[in-house]
Amino acid sequence: MGIFSDKLLLKVNAVSAANGFLKLQIEEAKNTKSHLLSFSCISLIGSQLTVLSYQHPQSLSKKLLMFADNPIIQYEITSLVSGFQLEIYEGRGHKLYNQFNPNLSRSPAGMDNSRLETEIECILQNYVSAVYEKADSKNKSKILKYIKRIVAFYQQELRSNIARINPYEIEHRKNIARIVVDFSSDLYRKWGET
Repeated sequence: MGIFSDKLLLKVNAVSAANGFLKLQIEEAKNTKSHLLSFSCISLIGSQLTVLSYQHPQSLSKKLLMFADNPIIQYEITSLVSGFQLEIYEGRGHKLYNQFNPNLSRSPAGMDNSRLETEIECILQNYVSAVYEKADSKNKSKILKYIKRIVAFYQQELRSNIARINPYEIEHRKNIARIVVDFSSDLYRKWGET
């Protein structure tokens, strides 16, 4: 269950192969739209751009924009992150949000945080590639379009807000999360309308 018993729409278990290929296992997909899996990578990108630190959001943004302009499927090998679980929930007001839980190959204690976040960047890019590869042509074009929109939203709206907040203040973090959930939910509705 999500927060306040919100409705679980999609549960994906992603497992990295030795060559970086990401195997996607859909464990839950109840009464969902056919584009929810495709949209899940946009939701995940939006939320992770706000929690990655230092140069990682900019680095991920650059990689994603390069992919959106020239979608070449490639997978990067990760050693610290072996996959993840992603859950998409529908909350009050039909707002969609996700819960992302990376699978670490060892305890995070003593782990270099920058290296870990670099691997999270890689696994996110691998997820975009895997979802794109599975999508039909209509959803492929929307994935590319909405990658550009979510990255632009981060760069033009969120980055300056994040720079002004105290990252250790929970209310500030909740406010940023609400902004991302609202924007992502609007993208999901637009995705279904076109």
